[in-house]
Amino acid sequence: MAKRVYLITAMLAFLITGTPVFLYFAYSNEIGTITITGKSWTDFCNATKWTDKNICYAYFNFTANEDVFWYPINYEPFGRSTPYSFDPAVKEWKLERKWGNSWREIPLTKPCTGTWCGAKPNIPALYSVVWRKGQSYETRISAIKQNPIDNIVWNFGKDDPIWFGISIEIIQNCIIKTQEKLTAIYEDYFYYYNQTVCSDEPINLSCEIKTTNIYTLKQNIGNYIEFLNTTICETIGLNISGNEFIWQKEGWECRRNLFNITCDAPFQSNRDGICQSGERCNIYDIRDIAIKDFNKVIILGYSPTNQIKNIK
Repeated sequence: MAKRVYLITAMLAFLITGTPVFLYFAYSNEIGTITITGKSWTDFCNATKWTDKNICYAYFNFTANEDVFWYPINYEPFGRSTPYSFDPAVKEWKLERKWGNSWREIPLTKPCTGTWCGAKPNIPALYSVVWRKGQSYETRISAIKQNPIDNIVWNFGKDDPIWFGISIEIIQNCIIKTQEKLTAIYEDYFYYYNQTVCSDEPINLSCEIKTTNIYTLKQNIGNYIEFLNTTICETIGLNISGNEFIWQKEGWECRRNLFNITCDAPFQSNRDGICQSGERCNIYDIRDIAIKDFNKVIILGYSPTNQIKNIK
């Protein structure tokens, strides 16, 4: 059995507008024609040219459960329309598959022309790529941005990954903790198992003692103290596009969820990273911090304090 997938079918299934290749992956996975075995993406990327360093990547590994044909995004045998966009739009994107030790582009705007996209020799193809039943594939989507600081959202089923245009690095305070461990010292010794053996049983006048078994055992001969070093790190802040947002020095507890940083005060809060009624807490947007607007608070919690404004 084979499955033919058109862009409009995938769009209607999810009732969303997204980049075609993500919709193809999501729809094919949803209807069971492929099984996605792994996916990941770059959190931070700011490339605006293919020669730049930080290209945006999204990786998908999957196994085809049947022959799956993906048709060009402008293939409209029945007048299908193919509008699509990133949010916000990227400058360019492409689909690639692992081919040996490198990556080979699979254009989704035209039919397949080689074995790397599944075509058979000398046979014209209408599809852009075919994934063969039982085969496993490593693929990736590459993209460059219109603006390096764009935070690009793309849809994939229940996931809403983001290619951040803001660099976010965790700032940690690490200490080395030394623990003492008492360790026993052992050495081997031999245990000889002796028995009386008589050659004139039952008279037993001709008997001698013989060693019938030798056992190797261990015995404790002392102890020594072993010093074990463990590195313990605590997150005390974030470096957001070169701007340090350090909450530990004021005793606050902050947690990040995508664009928002929720900060609970050292008192009158449960310090769970959720700003609730009756708590002293603030919520910040990392996009404001990236441009050094530390004092802008998008949600002001109960009984706010100016103390957190010292975090710079």
